[in-house]
Amino acid sequence: MVFDDPTSRRALLKGVTWAGALGIYAFVTKKLTLAASCVAFGVGTVTVAAGPAPHAALLVFFLSSTKITKFGADVKRRIDRSYGEHSTRSVSQVICNSLPAVLVVMLGSHHMGTFGGWWSFPASECARVAAVAHFAACQGDTWSSEIGVLSQSPPRLILGWRQVPRGTNGAVSLLGLVASAAGGLLVGLSSGLAHHFFSHSDLHQQQVRVGRRREGTVESIAVYVAVGVLAAVAGSVIDSVLGQLLQRSILSRDGHSVLTPEEAQLEETAGSTHGGEKVGTPTAPRAVAITGTANILNNDSVNLVSSTLVTLAAYLWAGWE
Repeated sequence: MVFDDPTSRRALLKGVTWAGALGIYAFVTKKLTLAASCVAFGVGTVTVAAGPAPHAALLVFFLSSTKITKFGADVKRRIDRSYGEHSTRSVSQVICNSLPAVLVVMLGSHHMGTFGGWWSFPASECARVAAVAHFAACQGDTWSSEIGVLSQSPPRLILGWRQVPRGTNGAVSLLGLVASAAGGLLVGLSSGLAHHFFSHSDLHQQQVRVGRRREGTVESIAVYVAVGVLAAVAGSVIDSVLGQLLQRSILSRDGHSVLTPEEAQLEETAGSTHGGEKVGTPTAPRAVAITGTANILNNDSVNLVSSTLVTLAAYLWAGWE
């Protein structure tokens, strides 16, 4: 049967309770839309049930990232004219920042039996480590973007190391990379402490129940800290490369700032911008595309791809160990 053991039911009840409280809080404080809060409830239920480490990673990512977004608001408003217009997160943003973790947790909780599959929580060790890596990657990208944009030094594109204006897709700065590592450190440390202090009794009962090998060979505070930092930095780097190659940024006519998506759309109606080709009129300064050889991704899809790659790598590594 599905969820027929007391440990799994207890884990799911805890997931429903925490996820319900988090979803209500997010909607009431206008951090998420109603639809996004409902999706977050499902995400939270599965993630919290997976174990204390993924539970802590999700909470730290959600709470700290919503706070860090408001850091340096005045400076960000001068750089990005659309700053603050979309502070309430949508369904697509919730999905792109959680789908890999949910899938890996469900994979790590599924078992094949004589009469079909069944689930048992908490999730496997590999799934727990991979879920933490996922949220660390998301946290690293958020912190890198939100703090890195405040850097006094011009950011650079990873491929080619060319200086570009702040706000350019795929651009990185030393401050942003340090912030990314700090965000991953916070997720990793919180997850490691949560696993160390809260996981052992339920995990032992669940391992006996499903006949798994004795786990705990990978998980420790030090390992979770290392996974958090590496996943955050790796996610930021992958995100930057994808942004540079597959997400277009168009420089303003004065050459000092990056256009918002709406402004860029207006510019692109004047002509093609592929490969850095300029557009505009003969009598006015012309805008130019500085990133995005192929303009096929947006911020959400870039985050989804980069976090998926990091999650998969962490899952394979934990399984190999």
